[in-house]
Amino acid sequence: MITFISETMVDVTLGKTPSPALHEKIMLTGSYLSAGRFPLIKEWFPTYTGLTLVVDPEMDLNGLEKAVREAEAADRMDAEGARWEIPVCYEAPFSEDRERIESYLGMSWEEMTERHTDREYLVYMIGFLPGFPYLGGMDPSIAVPRLDKPRARVEKGAVGIAGEQTGVYPAASPGGWNIIGRTPVPLYTPGERPEVLFAPGDRIRFVRVKKTVFDEEAVPVWEEESDGVRRFKW
Repeated sequence: MITFISETMVDVTLGKTPSPALHEKIMLTGSYLSAGRFPLIKEWFPTYTGLTLVVDPEMDLNGLEKAVREAEAADRMDAEGARWEIPVCYEAPFSEDRERIESYLGMSWEEMTERHTDREYLVYMIGFLPGFPYLGGMDPSIAVPRLDKPRARVEKGAVGIAGEQTGVYPAASPGGWNIIGRTPVPLYTPGERPEVLFAPGDRIRFVRVKKTVFDEEAVPVWEEESDGVRRFKW
C-alpha cells in the first residue's frame, strides 16, 4: 500500500508483521529504488513494515506504483549488513533497573543477562536519536514494559529494554527504557565518516565485559576479523 504523507514524502507498506525476511525485502526494495533508476525518488528510510520515500513533487501515484512493482520483481543481491560484537557491562552502577526487572520477570540477573547475550539482533532502523538502533529478535521472556515515568537523563552508551525491543542510547537523553547495562563503544561521532556506527540490516551480538573496561583511557576501535565479525579492541 502506498500513502502520500505530503507532496514530497510517501509511506510504502510491504508487509504487516516485522520479521527478518520482511526487513530484507524492505532493504532490497529501498536500495533498488535509490540506485539512480528513478530520478524523482530522492531518498528513503526503512520502517518496521515498509519504507518512507522522499520524492520530487512531480512524482505521481501511478509512476510510484510502477517503480515499487519493478523493485519488488527485480533480481537483486543479498542485502546482509555488517556483523558486530558490542561489549556491555551489566554490573552496577550501570544496571540501573536491575531490581525492577528481577521483580517483574521473577528471574535472576544472571539468567536475564544470559538471555540478552545469547543471540544476534537485527538493526531494523535508526531513529529517535542519531545513531539509536532499533533492534529486533530479543527473547520475549525478558520483555519488560517501559518505565511508568521516564528518566530526565539516560547516559550515553546505556543499554535498555522496552517491551520486546532492546537498544543502545548513543547520547545522553531523557528516556523511558529499562536500563540494564552500558557500552563504552561510541555509536554516534559527529564530524566523522560515517557519523553513525550501525546501519539498517546490520546484526549485533552483545558481549558481557567487566566494569574495568571503562577505566581505559583509549576509545575502543573495531577490527573486522577473519570470521567477518567486527569486534572492538582498546
